[in-house]
Amino acid sequence: TGGSGKTQNTFQKQPFHIPLALGFLTPDGQTLELKIKGEQNKCTQDSQVLEIQKETETFVFEGVPETPVPSLLRGFSAPVILHFDYSNAELAFLLANDSYEFNRWEAGQQLMIRISLEQIQRFQKKNDLKLPPEFLEAFRSLLNQTTAGDPALMALDLSFPSETYLAEQLEIIDVEAIHQVHKFLRTELAQNLQQEFKNTYTSFQEKVTFQLDPESMGRRRLKNVCLSYLSELETPEIREVAQTQFR
Repeated sequence: TGGSGKTQNTFQKQPFHIPLALGFLTPDGQTLELKIKGEQNKCTQDSQVLEIQKETETFVFEGVPETPVPSLLRGFSAPVILHFDYSNAELAFLLANDSYEFNRWEAGQQLMIRISLEQIQRFQKKNDLKLPPEFLEAFRSLLNQTTAGDPALMALDLSFPSETYLAEQLEIIDVEAIHQVHKFLRTELAQNLQQEFKNTYTSFQEKVTFQLDPESMGRRRLKNVCLSYLSELETPEIREVAQTQFR
């Protein structure tokens, strides 16, 4: 202790060893095979693990013909929270194209939250609300992939954060703005993608006796997510389907 009675903490945290698995996606949604300059290629089918052991490290990749969109922390390679400055367009691209299911869902959730907060500000300023075109096209792409993936995970990809969760992202909670923006975005998606939601709903209709196995539950969950969007349109046809479904 010094004369001031205060103690000085001289402990300095050292960098942890972090295995960071990542992939690079090309503009057409394909994953590049990666090779770090000066090292033997350790890539798997679609990912490369970077062994980060210092506070600052630089990795140079060979054979990257154009600027890619990175898919980070694939396969839960490290128990860390990673911040990367994705644009809305990049998040929409990952939502539509990332082959790693958790990364695809995480990109979608980040994008939905970001767009919702942007539109809440517009609502509060009495500006017209807008559905970003890249977000609409990402949803369209997802709905066209539903028969190729896990329906339970696809249902999560298509699900908006709740109004309660959005409220937690605001310093001052504006219930009316949150509700109106949440409804606007869902209704606009349903209006623009009505046929895609209908097609997915129809393709996942149960054609066998009700079952409780995971696959059947996932199919029902995806079907009901599509119905929830269509219900925003409040048309007689959709009301009849909903009444039949939940009778």
